Amino acid sequence: MHSLFRIQSVFSSFNWILCYKNLLLNLYLGVILFLFFMLFKEINFLLMGDFSFAYTVSHSVLYKWHKH
Repeated sequence: MHSLFRIQSVFSSFNWILCYKNLLLNLYLGVILFLFFMLFKEINFLLMGDFSFAYTVSHSVLYKWHKH
């Protein structure tokens, strides 16, 4: 009975370690995904900013060209 209890306690601690590792892994993945999302948003914002800037410049150039 005592050995069974010991095995059970070892299993429970092992289970806790697995759960803890899983939690850490999920946290790690969450942080990576969050950073990647922020980076992607930043890149997307820069690209969109560049695109709108280029669009404005070309639009004004075309507008001036049509006026002349």
